[in-house]
Amino acid sequence: MRIEDITEREIERWRAGMAGSRKARPVLSNKTKNHQLVLMHAICRRTVKLYGLPRNPLANVDRYRVQRSGDIEVFSPEEVWSLVRAAASEIDGTLFLRLPSPAFGAASCSGSAGATSTSTPRRSGCGRATRRAG
Repeated sequence: MRIEDITEREIERWRAGMAGSRKARPVLSNKTKNHQLVLMHAICRRTVKLYGLPRNPLANVDRYRVQRSGDIEVFSPEEVWSLVRAAASEIDGTLFLRLPSPAFGAASCSGSAGATSTSTPRRSGCGRATRRAG
């Protein structure tokens, strides 16, 4: 099929196929589907500009709805220490303390290398989790 033969109807059929049978293809998230639509839109827009395609067939194609909860759940300091105590090894426990955690003010930025389950993570001002608007 030539690019100038692609119509909005063909794009809608392709779009519907992305949400089609799970047996025929892997399940894609709506965000991934939108990424593919945006990529195709950009290709067609460029073709309109450079090669004189009469119109962009993706110009009026709707995007998939993407839900963003905005909710962030973090571990409390007690939960982090529970993970450290339950860790299979000292290294695993250290990793739990080194991961950025708002519960400890992003302890991973504090330089607490070699921390053990009895040490106290230091607080620092870097890497704090914040909730983004939108």
